[in-house]
Amino acid sequence: MIIPKTRGGNEDDGNHATCILGVVWIDLSGPHAVTSRTGNRYTMDLVNDKSSHVWSFLIPKKSDAFPRLQAWEKMVKGETGLEVSIYCMDRGELKSNKMREWLKSKGTKQEFTAPYTSAHCGCVECRHHTLMGKANTMHIYANCPPNLWDKFYLTASYLNEHTPTPSLKDGITPYEAYYNQRPDYSHLREIGCHAFVLILSQHNPKIYNRSIECVLISYDSNSKTYRCYDKASKKIYSSYHVRFIESHDQPTSITPTHTSPSIPNISQSASPSLIHFNEEEEEFLLMDPGGPIAPPIDPPIPIPNDDPKVPDLQLGPDNITMPNALPTCQSA
Repeated sequence: MIIPKTRGGNEDDGNHATCILGVVWIDLSGPHAVTSRTGNRYTMDLVNDKSSHVWSFLIPKKSDAFPRLQAWEKMVKGETGLEVSIYCMDRGELKSNKMREWLKSKGTKQEFTAPYTSAHCGCVECRHHTLMGKANTMHIYANCPPNLWDKFYLTASYLNEHTPTPSLKDGITPYEAYYNQRPDYSHLREIGCHAFVLILSQHNPKIYNRSIECVLISYDSNSKTYRCYDKASKKIYSSYHVRFIESHDQPTSITPTHTSPSIPNISQSASPSLIHFNEEEEEFLLMDPGGPIAPPIDPPIPIPNDDPKVPDLQLGPDNITMPNALPTCQSA
């Protein structure tokens, strides 16, 4: 009995586009374990085979994939004036009669991968794993709640377009390959850094705070604004008037020249004996708390006498003082 082996696929299998939007790869992933705060549970990634440009979309249900794809094609047609020639996808959610009729009416070809062979769709599968790994890294660094995973996923997709990829020659970025111009990096900031959003209000007195401390989580795709998350109020602000404090802007910590005694050392140097109180004095203070309190009388301090002891003196004849008990001298 001959058991056939599973044949390993290659992401290079299939068509290679010679023009922009010649071949577009589609992959739908989900449902994710955590529903985002906007209700999204699925991600749909589209990869242009010629430029490696990625479009990432967040959808709450699988049924929303087809309308989202139709809206995307209208958008790219308005940007480039071109239409997609071939859609490559697995045998999943977009394999439907509605999808087939729509592509047939436009003259667009639809190709599927072999069953249970995700490597045939490896071009978009690898992109999805890369974006999810970057999104998870930024989410951990920013220390944000799990339901913001969709914001970081879109941020990872946005940054991926501004990063050179080995699939393109001369080290260009997917953004440059698609739009035929170099991307602008001047607006990029460190994701997860401290962001202070200016409070734009006419009724904000000067004695109040002028900004709200947040963390940067993403960029707005429809305007030149930053999306910042306030951990205290759990709100997301979209603003252009933001000041950032990134990791390279923070001052380095100064090591102290002296060390403070630790708590165990202090406890060991203290006296282990108990402190005794005078119960009579305590009762007196409690009985008459409002009366005057006499200052404490210190006991007399003994003054040491280091002088030699002076012997007692007695009056002798002719009122001459004579020491008492002096040794008598015997005549020879």
